Amino acid sequence: MMNFNKYIFFLFLLLSVNLTKAQIVTGIIVEKDQTKNQNLIPISDANVVWEGTNLGVVSDKKGMFSIQIPEKLPAKLIVSLVGYQTFTKIIDKSGFHEIEMTRGVYIEEDIEVRGQVNSTIVTTLNPINSQVLTSCELEKAACCNLSESFSTNTSVDVMPTDAVTGAKKIQMLGLDGKYTKVTLGNSPLIRGLSSSFGFTHVPGSWIESIQIIKGTGTVINGYDALTGQINVEYLKNSSKFFWNSYINSESKFENNLVISNKKNNWSNNLFLHYTLFDREMDHNNDNFMDMPKMKNIHIHNNLEYNSDKYYLLVSGRFMDEQRRGGTLSDFIDFDVSIDNRIFDFESKIGLIQPKQPGRSLSLNVSILNHIQRCILGNNNFDAIQESFYLNLIRKTYLFNRINVINYGLSLNLDNFNESFSGNTDQPFDNENRQENVTGAFLEYSNTEGKLSTILGLRADYYNKKTYFLPRLNLKYSFNDQLSFRFSSGRSLRIPNAISENISLLSSNRFIQFPYMYLPEIGYNFGGNITYVFKILGNNATVNLDAYKTIFEDKIIVNLESPGILSFENSHFNSNSNNYQIELYYDISKSVKTKFGHKINHVYSNFDGEDKFEILTPRYRTMYNISYENPSKKWLIDATLNSIGNVRIPDYETNNGKIDSYFSDPYFLLNSQITRKINQWDFYLGAENINNYTQHNPIINSNDPNSDFFDASLIYAPLRSRLFYFGLRFKIK
Repeated sequence: MMNFNKYIFFLFLLLSVNLTKAQIVTGIIVEKDQTKNQNLIPISDANVVWEGTNLGVVSDKKGMFSIQIPEKLPAKLIVSLVGYQTFTKIIDKSGFHEIEMTRGVYIEEDIEVRGQVNSTIVTTLNPINSQVLTSCELEKAACCNLSESFSTNTSVDVMPTDAVTGAKKIQMLGLDGKYTKVTLGNSPLIRGLSSSFGFTHVPGSWIESIQIIKGTGTVINGYDALTGQINVEYLKNSSKFFWNSYINSESKFENNLVISNKKNNWSNNLFLHYTLFDREMDHNNDNFMDMPKMKNIHIHNNLEYNSDKYYLLVSGRFMDEQRRGGTLSDFIDFDVSIDNRIFDFESKIGLIQPKQPGRSLSLNVSILNHIQRCILGNNNFDAIQESFYLNLIRKTYLFNRINVINYGLSLNLDNFNESFSGNTDQPFDNENRQENVTGAFLEYSNTEGKLSTILGLRADYYNKKTYFLPRLNLKYSFNDQLSFRFSSGRSLRIPNAISENISLLSSNRFIQFPYMYLPEIGYNFGGNITYVFKILGNNATVNLDAYKTIFEDKIIVNLESPGILSFENSHFNSNSNNYQIELYYDISKSVKTKFGHKINHVYSNFDGEDKFEILTPRYRTMYNISYENPSKKWLIDATLNSIGNVRIPDYETNNGKIDSYFSDPYFLLNSQITRKINQWDFYLGAENINNYTQHNPIINSNDPNSDFFDASLIYAPLRSRLFYFGLRFKIK
């Protein structure tokens, strides 16, 4: 197993690659001022990137840039900057170019990726350690929902949570996904009651791009990102009509429609989704369904107005889902019934000051109603969540446009009504709980020159106490190809013990709750090295990460005693160390490869003893290779994941034997082939080709009424080899 020192040594080997002296393209980026004279003024800090590569630079304070040409000309140069419309220009030779940009409106740094770009974007430009997964990356697999969109990405792990609900969870930097902020257009998407099932509620066919940020990020987007942020962007006017249909060998059927209209400054995008899975599967003959039967209807609409002075977004969403699982219909020993119904509404308003470039004001408001009903054997959990979210951001500058200032206010109001009964002596009925957090933030950023700085401070008031949350992001660019990043920050999180751990109710463990839940507080700091270079004339990128997370206060989910599940406030040391290396290499224009390896050292204090966190892989290795023929009509992709061993806590069988162990490592192989014919894409794929499944995933499955029945200790796939077929149809 590689340690971090070996990663550094590997980087220096790459640095020693002999690069030939390259030709360059130079130029200036300008805009017309808002006076009658319309003089041209320079634009600094604009991102200048060659399409389809990771080669990029940033314009200096005079608007000047100098960038190495790609392997072959002509090529398309993409220029972008928050607050401006993206500009593209075809360059056919080296020389000097003047690029004039047009203003747009900035709304909380939404990420929009269009055109032919690398399927995963990793550059040296961003001061924050981030990656962007484009639609090209998402189309390498079926990606029926957000939880299935990370199979070719090393940074995010996706794990099944139990053997009966069909839920999936993510892990980042070795920690549970609840410590990762998940947003849609930088508005809250998965939190509260949606924590356990929210990743399967986001249709993959709707997604245009996914931005993955490691660390606490910036203070602008909230107080609760500890290990990172996943920001999802839906399709925006990319096609007038888009249809995706999917069916697999287990008879699961999905349909997605996206209908777009644009007239002048107005645009509307309507998203429709339907899922039906109505078959009982039991490949290991334990009388339990491998996956619950499911029906899901999801409707989302975005209405936008965008001009050089104003931006308006009004969106609404409705989702209704039913899951029915547990024992087969011939048996009624353990019933699983889960219903989720969500209504939400969002509005974004942006104002820009044309006569004062670099200054803007944005307001984001959303309301949500989520009803959840869960029956898992003896355990019953019913809840209603009503939430209001507000984020007001003022963007300006200090002295000049190099010194950018963002400040504002945020408000999170959550009202929960919860009832729980079952395997506990602490049931509750219609218990109301209010979680209100009011915050103010101030952030300074300077991305001019070799050293980029983003320094911010939040002050959040919760439960009669003020929490100060500082955050720092630094980037030093040695040159256009090599950069170093450092980040540190403090985060606050309000726990929702049951809704975040629905999967643990799929057992007969006796459940114990604390008198009250304290907020979780943690610190995260780490570094990143990104190096963009060429091997044998072809593009390559290496990414090195090292992050540490330390908890000041944490809610411990304790399964260490057989037959008992307890939620505990802990002030003891809990920490996570995460090390990762990624290598992207274009073997040729048609063949691209990706390799990633990461190590997780995650420990918590259980009953006074530090132990490795349960159900967390010690390591994961990912290999991906993709081929696209010269005519771009055929695409073939294959991904191999190696998942390390995980710790299984003590559990007791009906014969009184107490077991605990580390699981064996295993491999997962997925592949897909796509054929493009005019406006049609036809894709055929297979998942879990090597047919690996967890042996006897349900403990004491032959006696669901036993005190030691447990379907929550899952670390590997439950479904055997699966084949699928799908099609996409687009009208531009």
